[in-house]
Amino acid sequence: MGKQTDWLTAAQPLLMLREIRPVEGGSPQQFSLLTEFCVPFPAPIKPEFSFIDLFAGIGGFRIPLQAINGQCVFTCEINPHAQKAYQLNFGDKPQGDITTLDLNLVPEHDVLTAGFPCQPFSISGKMKGFEDTRGTLIYNVFQIIDLMKPAICKMRLERRLIDSIIKYNQTVGMFF
Repeated sequence: MGKQTDWLTAAQPLLMLREIRPVEGGSPQQFSLLTEFCVPFPAPIKPEFSFIDLFAGIGGFRIPLQAINGQCVFTCEINPHAQKAYQLNFGDKPQGDITTLDLNLVPEHDVLTAGFPCQPFSISGKMKGFEDTRGTLIYNVFQIIDLMKPAICKMRLERRLIDSIIKYNQTVGMFF
């Protein structure tokens, strides 16, 4: 098996040295290195709308939204490896588990994106639906939609999930 490389070591070409300066209150031999990430996908300079990126993965929804001048104001992704890749791609680390998220942390936004797990509703995932814990994560997304009322919601949908969404919308009076 090949040698595993630490993600920060692999990212060294993306780091640029900005400044070397003495550590405040430290001896003359102590220095701190101030670095900034040269992210491959920087945020737009003059954003025209804001969005949040739930179940972000490594940023599949964020890249095209930034390309049309959207500014990501909040990100959530539970997988630590995806979080590291996301941070290298965009310069900010996502929040973790959406089920323990304090909804007060979610800022106002125009667009909500959610690439939540589709396996519970797909044939390849044995179609356990809401019997699979991952299948219930859509309700966390619905809580954010109910609270924040974004103008647009872009979610990855499985055909078998659509009936559940329609039923939920009729219950709360929301329509996508």
